[in-house]
Amino acid sequence: MKSDFLSCHQETCRCRQLLWLALLEQDIANHPERLQPISAELVEQLQDLVGGIEVDLEAALPDDA
Repeated sequence: MKSDFLSCHQETCRCRQLLWLALLEQDIANHPERLQPISAELVEQLQDLVGGIEVDLEAALPDDA
């Protein structure tokens, strides 16, 4: 039963992600003037903030996440 729930949840999340990406794609196509580049200063600030953090994107999330 739990695997059915997880499968359904994953599919729902995937559908939501696809809908969000489609909305984003449409907005960019309709309003390209809204796009703004990320400054080198912002990139440097972000690297200072999280540069030393390592993340394993393949690792399972804990149950309390």
